[in-house]
Amino acid sequence: MCKLFEEWSEEIKEYCAKHNLNFDILKSMLISWNNTTVMFSYCVPSDNDDGLYDDTPSPVILIVQKSEKGNLIFEHTEYTDLYLKKSFNS
Repeated sequence: MCKLFEEWSEEIKEYCAKHNLNFDILKSMLISWNNTTVMFSYCVPSDNDDGLYDDTPSPVILIVQKSEKGNLIFEHTEYTDLYLKKSFNS
């Protein structure tokens, strides 16, 4: 599991609750990270055995970055509401 996600999980959970986003779905998504950023992506299930050779991009759902001041900055993408909005997933 991503160490940054573990460190930031409570703040991310609060953000999700405040913006009506489903934290349970978010935490089950594919997570990519570096020193200051965590990106959540939806992995499209594949019916074939091509694996990574399939080249189907995983849409980025939410980006969370730590600013120079130390606070978290949340960036929605065009897919955020589609995959995480509670009214669409409930």
